[in-house]
Amino acid sequence: MLIHQTTNSVGNYNYNAYIYDNCEWYYHFHNNYELLYVQSGELRASIDTHTEELCAGDFALILPNQIHSYQTPNNSKVWIGVFSEDFIYAFSAHINKKVGVSAKFQCDATLKNYVLYHLIDVNTRDTFLLKSCFYAICNQYLKNITLIDQQFDNEDLLCKMIDYVSNHFKSNITLKQMAADLGFEYHYLSRRFHSIFNMNFCQFVNQYRVNYAQELLAQQYGTMAEVAFESGFQNIRSFNNTYKKFFHSVPSEFNK
Repeated sequence: MLIHQTTNSVGNYNYNAYIYDNCEWYYHFHNNYELLYVQSGELRASIDTHTEELCAGDFALILPNQIHSYQTPNNSKVWIGVFSEDFIYAFSAHINKKVGVSAKFQCDATLKNYVLYHLIDVNTRDTFLLKSCFYAICNQYLKNITLIDQQFDNEDLLCKMIDYVSNHFKSNITLKQMAADLGFEYHYLSRRFHSIFNMNFCQFVNQYRVNYAQELLAQQYGTMAEVAFESGFQNIRSFNNTYKKFFHSVPSEFNK
């Protein structure tokens, strides 16, 4: 399921940071910036419609509302810090309605040591010190990354589509029906949907269905047929096949 991380979408100098071993995150987005540093190993980052391979020593900056996910091919140790726009207002205004052609970059040794010392070794919570680190990183980002105009303002449309699917996934919805209900021309919305989510509509809806089905299974809601129909599947075979694609097991094994 595509997750909107609301806890990472608030301001008032919001900041959190963690170190992850063998980092794995499914598709998600939030309104705050996200900074990565690969301490060891390799990380595959999918950002909007492209994928980048990050190695030890690489940084990456994820911009607000970019849809992203992480996978570890073998092993990884990654520091991830999420911070709100108010730490870097000037940078945010500078890149307004622009995106980078890439997220990955590197820092020179002096800057790298300064940033890593305060963000990782000391894990400072001092607002002004954090600002100095984030502005230094953003400056390095601008030196390394080419900015291009954002073709569309995806944020409003993204929220509309997610809200629609989250409220209708239990019924037999289609992209054509969503376009009509939201007041968009079908082919236009189809292009925008694929550019934003990088998957087809059926896959997107089925994420909601199988995750909801797992909630029902955890609650011991009823028979497999009842769980399937309540989650929006038209038959048991479709439920079993879709569930297996996402979780590599069958629904009957869940409570075991």
